[in-house]
Amino acid sequence: MTGSRGNRCGRVAGMIATVGPLGHLPLAPGTWGAAAAVVLAPCLASTPMWRVWFGWALVTGVAWWAVDLVLADRRDDDPREVVIDEFVGCGLALSCVPAGWGWWLAAFALFRWLDIRKPSLIGWCDRSLHGATGVIADDVLAGVAAGVSVAGFACVAG
Repeated sequence: MTGSRGNRCGRVAGMIATVGPLGHLPLAPGTWGAAAAVVLAPCLASTPMWRVWFGWALVTGVAWWAVDLVLADRRDDDPREVVIDEFVGCGLALSCVPAGWGWWLAAFALFRWLDIRKPSLIGWCDRSLHGATGVIADDVLAGVAAGVSVAGFACVAG
């Protein structure tokens, strides 16, 4: 995957879109893309929330750019190897929950379930939106839904 016309920008976009080698793994590349965000969670746990959300907004913008370039040369609307959307969605979910491996794993699991099952508005985004927006929007929505759900449970559970 080299992106638009095989140029350097396209190659960089391809590496971003696949989160390096993760999108090329033979089994469950989307899960590996999401798991990459879990690896970052401990590093971001002590970072002020506004910086974390600003960072995820920047990453989402870069992801959109990369996916848009990659899709320019493809007929496939959502290539299996493009996993930056799972990375972003899971990262957003993790940013909502309290610090700790239990909460991070719960957010990861719920995000993956929502991303795979695509209920309600998440499914609508997946079916109705196209291009880079279509690839990324359902994962952003699944990530926010997973994060808010797990954070809500954490508040109730104490």
